[in-house]
Amino acid sequence: MHPCSLFLLYTKDVKNLYIVCGMKCELPELEGDVIGVDRGAYYLSIKGIRMKAALGDFDSINKKERELIDQYAEEIIAYNPIKDETDLEAAVSYGKRNGYEKVIVYGALGGRQDHNYVNIRLLSLCGLEMELRDEKHILKVYRKGQYEIKKKGFKYLSLFALKDSRISIGGVYYPLDDVILKTTDIYAISNEILAEKADLIIADGEVLVIQAND
Repeated sequence: MHPCSLFLLYTKDVKNLYIVCGMKCELPELEGDVIGVDRGAYYLSIKGIRMKAALGDFDSINKKERELIDQYAEEIIAYNPIKDETDLEAAVSYGKRNGYEKVIVYGALGGRQDHNYVNIRLLSLCGLEMELRDEKHILKVYRKGQYEIKKKGFKYLSLFALKDSRISIGGVYYPLDDVILKTTDIYAISNEILAEKADLIIADGEVLVIQAND
């Protein structure tokens, strides 16, 4: 059982899915249907937020907390605690089954390092457009294409190749022009966006982009 409890929040119009782990983090204003996962369902309940469903094995929930969840969830989806996928994997799978195109995850960073690593790996493996966010970071995997990366108040921008990648990036303090960024390269760390956005071109490959503040 993965210990990170989650909320799922999604909007019908753009088919976005917001997954918020049970770890404490600041959240934006939540709009649209809400699904609470494991202890995340309890956190939603004590905030008085109605849920479309509550999802998880609920092994971190006591009887009194479960009764409160039942009052705020239209549906309870309970899993066996013995399972081969993490809570975050199960949440993403739920989103895929229900036709969501983009996943934004809050509160999945900062806990156990093995869980952090798995959650970051899911950015590449999940098969959806996915981001991990907390107060100090946005992590996202980019594949072949042209992208604008908005600053969004983050000072640092770091690039890590998940596959050997041919990239260019402009609008930053240290621009790169048609270079091969290898999986062994770690020099593309702590760059900075000069104005409001950076222009990233990935001619080939797969790159993890991390925006961060101290």
